[in-house]
Amino acid sequence: MPWTIEANAQHPVVEVTMSGLIPPPDLARLRSELFTVANRLQRTCLLSDCSDLEGGCTELELLEHAQDVAADPQFCFHKEAVVVPVDPALLREVILWREAAARRGIRVELFQDRRSALAWLLGT
Repeated sequence: MPWTIEANAQHPVVEVTMSGLIPPPDLARLRSELFTVANRLQRTCLLSDCSDLEGGCTELELLEHAQDVAADPQFCFHKEAVVVPVDPALLREVILWREAAARRGIRVELFQDRRSALAWLLGT
C-alpha cells in the first residue's frame, strides 16, 4: 500500500502518510480505511502527510473525491492538516483539494512540515 494510517499515541489525531501514486480506486479504499480507524478511536483531527506523494488523480477526480468525502456518512473529521508534497508541481493539486474541501465545509490547512501541522491541529 502506498499509505500508512496510525493513531497518534500522544494526541487525538489520526495520521495518514501517503507516497507514490494513488489513483482514484485506491483513494476510495484509503478513505474507507481512514474513516473506519477514526470512528473506532473517536478521533476528529487528521494529519495527512503528502510529502512523498507523486500524484495519481486528475483535477476532476480530486473534485469528485472531495464530494465523496463530504457525502460519506462515516466522515468524522473537524479539521485536516496537510503536509504538502516535496514536488512543487503537485502543490496545485493540494491547493485544489483544500479549496474543494472548503466548499463542502471541510476545514483544511496546508503546511510545510509535520510539526507545524500537528501544532495547528492541537491549537498550540
